[in-house]
Amino acid sequence: YPSIQELQTTWTTNTRWEDLVLRRLPVSNNTTVQVRSSNDKTSFLASANYFHDNGVFVDDWYKKFGGKFSVDHKLYKNFILKAGANIMHSQRNYNPGRSYNRNPIFPVYDAEGNYWLYSDQDYYHPIALKEHSTNTTEGTSVIANAGVEWRIFPAFTLTSQFNYKHGERIQDIYNPKKYSESGTFNKGFGQIINGKDDNIVVDVYGTYDKVLAQKHHLTAMAGYSFENYRARSSSLAGKDFVNETLGNENLAAGNPELYEIENGLSESKLVSGLMRLNYGYDNRYLFT
Repeated sequence: YPSIQELQTTWTTNTRWEDLVLRRLPVSNNTTVQVRSSNDKTSFLASANYFHDNGVFVDDWYKKFGGKFSVDHKLYKNFILKAGANIMHSQRNYNPGRSYNRNPIFPVYDAEGNYWLYSDQDYYHPIALKEHSTNTTEGTSVIANAGVEWRIFPAFTLTSQFNYKHGERIQDIYNPKKYSESGTFNKGFGQIINGKDDNIVVDVYGTYDKVLAQKHHLTAMAGYSFENYRARSSSLAGKDFVNETLGNENLAAGNPELYEIENGLSESKLVSGLMRLNYGYDNRYLFT
């Protein structure tokens, strides 16, 4: 804790860290373009979207862009086809929790133009971390569906629905030998994390709906459902880098004896049968 005299002579810097670390005006943008059309047989919708959100901290942002469509077509009076898809790609750059409350008497750079650190264990210089560390995520997701609705006769309808969901993502992390705690203790730390998952759901069910003698309303439904889920993941990490130029894009620059390799696989299947019966009398009593 410098004395008042030292603050007037030696420690004369007055760094406004909040101005360097925080955005003055974190603006977001959400733009959507949509087209819709329909006639007696077909209804169609297509849209495209772009979203960009700036975080409170400088260089902290998230953006995504993609599109979707859906169509319903009446092939016959009693036979309807439905389909749709939603595709999105997203990117995220993390720069969270930087030290905007860092001591204002600490300068950003020293006389030689290097980052000013108060000790070898100064892991909180926000500008050094922003410019030399990496933490990004990129991913793509697809959601699609298709189905048919067939009214075989006035009281009975058969419905079939197929749903598919796919997602994949990759995360890049690098902490340099200086400025970060994990990077210092590991002499540089780089990591790449991958993940992918697929989910398929198929539903088939029939519905019987009939009013008898104007007072008896009977609704019966029976169906079958199948779900299959599969996810894979992998992680590669390197430490003790001899060259930091490419960061985690060159994990081979780490010490081979310290490589960390992990991977995982998860699978599940679910088969279901379902049935429901509703009986209503005179629009007053309902039994399920």
